[in-house]
Amino acid sequence: MWVPALAEQPPVTLQHHNLCSHAILLAGKIRSNVARLLESYVERQGLDRTISLDSVEGVPGPAMEQGGELTVAVRLGANLQAYRALQTLLGEVLEEQGFHLTPLDMDFHASIQSILLQVAALAYQLEELLVLLSHSRPAWEAAGPRPSQLV
Repeated sequence: MWVPALAEQPPVTLQHHNLCSHAILLAGKIRSNVARLLESYVERQGLDRTISLDSVEGVPGPAMEQGGELTVAVRLGANLQAYRALQTLLGEVLEEQGFHLTPLDMDFHASIQSILLQVAALAYQLEELLVLLSHSRPAWEAAGPRPSQLV
């Protein structure tokens, strides 16, 4: 789809727009996939159905509440930190499920792995946005795994 206003923008702005659009779509897909996976798991385990995806222990909340008060770099950095924490948490969940709780449920493990890879890809895109906006990677991010290191 060709959009004249975008075609006239410098390549960096177009790349920024493309990365932002893709990141937004991927974040929506991740939330949908996590909600579906959680619903399936809760049903199979007979757990409380009031579990909320809006706050997960161990994962910082996204920097949306302060919206206008924060710079783009600070919001991207905070969201990157939250997705990296979620990535770590999903890795721990996958290990725990695979070895202790549901060792024979390979479909469930594959679903967790799929979401884990999506989160890694989103974190990488947020990192690319920071670089594109001429912001360096946060110090706490420098040691984080790259998506290619997760496979």
